[in-house]
Amino acid sequence: MSRLPTRAGACGSRAWSPGLDLSTARRGLVAWALDGAPLTPDHGAPLRFVPPPDRWAYKGVKVAAGASEPAERLQARRLSGAVIGLVSAVGALGGLLINVAFRQSFLSSGSGTTAVASFLAFYAACFVVTYAVYLRPGAILARRSAPAAAPVSTTIS
Repeated sequence: MSRLPTRAGACGSRAWSPGLDLSTARRGLVAWALDGAPLTPDHGAPLRFVPPPDRWAYKGVKVAAGASEPAERLQARRLSGAVIGLVSAVGALGGLLINVAFRQSFLSSGSGTTAVASFLAFYAACFVVTYAVYLRPGAILARRSAPAAAPVSTTIS
């Protein structure tokens, strides 16, 4: 009777990854292209494994440094819950403020033109801030390319 593999792992020139149990690994995603083009070495070419969302911290920096994986997953879940709550509250407040702005615009000028102009000015300001912080070359929070990936070979044990 042959023994079936129970874990999937990978090794590269830098380190060995202990991997995941196969039932968890099967829920992951293997990517070979990004936006219709083959992956580059900066993005993990030739293949990149993306674990399922409940396992995103399994190779995180803190876990690799010896932190407890369950504790890190709990902390990530708490933070993501807090972010979702905050974003939802801001979205709900935005829905309220839009109605208040339209009401005030109709009361003061008899039309919604002032409110729409205010919204457009706000969106323009948001675009300028987004460009300055994230998109322009040399921006502090601009997307940086990852360091070149080491050659990786996968193993099943």
